[in-house]
Amino acid sequence: MDRARTRRRLGLFLFLVSFSIYFVTVAPGLTWSHRGADGGDFLAAAATLGVPHPAGYPTYTLLLHLSMVLLPVEEPAAAGNLFSAVMAAVAVALCGGIIYEVLDRLARLSPARVARTMIPWAAMTGALIFAFVPLVWSQALITEVYSLHLAIVAGAFWSLLRWMRTGRGLPWAGWIIGLGLTNHLTIAFIGPGVLAALVAGRKHLRWRTLLAVGGALCIGLVPYAYLPWAARRMPPVNWENPQTWEGFSRLVLAARYRHNILEPSTADVLARLIGWVKDFSAVYYWPIYLVLVAGLVWLLLRDPVVGVMTGTFAILLGGYAAGYGTSDYWVNLLPALMMLAVWFTVGLWLVCCWLMRTGRRWPYARAACIAALLVLPAVLVIVQWEAMDLSDDRGASEFVAGALEAAAADALVFTYGDAHTFGMWYACYALDERRDLVPIIPTFLRHAWYRQVLAVNHPGLDLRPDGLGREALQTMIGRHLGLRPIYLTWEDEVIAARYELLSKGPLWLVSHRGGGVMP
Repeated sequence: MDRARTRRRLGLFLFLVSFSIYFVTVAPGLTWSHRGADGGDFLAAAATLGVPHPAGYPTYTLLLHLSMVLLPVEEPAAAGNLFSAVMAAVAVALCGGIIYEVLDRLARLSPARVARTMIPWAAMTGALIFAFVPLVWSQALITEVYSLHLAIVAGAFWSLLRWMRTGRGLPWAGWIIGLGLTNHLTIAFIGPGVLAALVAGRKHLRWRTLLAVGGALCIGLVPYAYLPWAARRMPPVNWENPQTWEGFSRLVLAARYRHNILEPSTADVLARLIGWVKDFSAVYYWPIYLVLVAGLVWLLLRDPVVGVMTGTFAILLGGYAAGYGTSDYWVNLLPALMMLAVWFTVGLWLVCCWLMRTGRRWPYARAACIAALLVLPAVLVIVQWEAMDLSDDRGASEFVAGALEAAAADALVFTYGDAHTFGMWYACYALDERRDLVPIIPTFLRHAWYRQVLAVNHPGLDLRPDGLGREALQTMIGRHLGLRPIYLTWEDEVIAARYELLSKGPLWLVSHRGGGVMP
């Protein structure tokens, strides 16, 4: 009973501490910092109950919409950022629960009382270090799917470990994993760990338990039904228009981005791996490596099941991230950092137990170890604070406000790049202040589904498919200039050679040379 109470108190403490830091440093509105340009897309989709970019993220979209309704903030972006902070704090609390379960399993193999007394302190330190690692902290401050992804992954691992200890709750793990697949497909890498847990806990298995797990997994996949339902409403954000099976499969399986998988060459993958080691050593020091490796080795030797569960998940995620051909591939490493936190905490726990045994004649040995454990996350917070803090970040919000003020009524606004595109979507659809504006991605006009979405939400456009390939921007300007004001979010050299571009705040007004400028 005391251990259960300790676990609950530890989880609550970790949630409150991590959320407090996240809350103070969270972005106040729309942000492009910490690679958060996709936030405008998610916010616009959630506000209109639409469909964001592949893989659709139905669970995240629905929860984000709910947060906009329930959280006591006015601006949608502020609600989205706060939702990320809450989910990241939940992930930290669950990470502490995972570490506690792992250390408790290891302590059963040690007769020393000191091994058990240090478990809560070590679990607290390990979880807080995970909370304030820059990659985790950064995603807790912006509107993105990764904080929810971390919470789901942590919930799945915690449920599996709890089932291995008590024999209860395995269907919950199945439901969480199913739900995770509707948020981020990389949770599938937990598969080998689940198999290892089932083999280790086979004495608890019954056929009806496996059937319950399968049913719970299917229930977790139910949010996918949201995508065709939302698409049939034809919202302004409706990627791939997944009303048909073809559109649904292209969206959910992220066919648009499939070419990125294993795109980097072997040399590039090796360079990334070496870069990770260098980046890690630039922030931390070699004793951290020793403690982490010691924890992993001890875990593999004394509790190989948990070692395999955490190790295979981290290796698969690392391999996927290293072989993914985008500049933000590193965000796929987030759940792997949780596994590293487990290994590091095991090593730290071993060091503390050894120091307390060797210094048992010193009356302050335990107090010194606890003080050292408290200092580690505090130092990490102090060192990273300036780089992480987004409380004064208003660059994206200023772009949105400037664009709304500069654009004339009923204007076409052609966008380039995720930041400007999704910023305009957020301005027009999430804030709902200028529904007269028509944000258009020229490179998407070649897709029939995109033209259909534009035609339904912005009638009156000339969207005949001829000429809407590589020359789509020039074609659309030629068709509409003189009928409606036209703006670009960037100064395009090709357009500037044919038309006059006038700077209007963050936008560029397109007009005929020598006259014909619309207000």
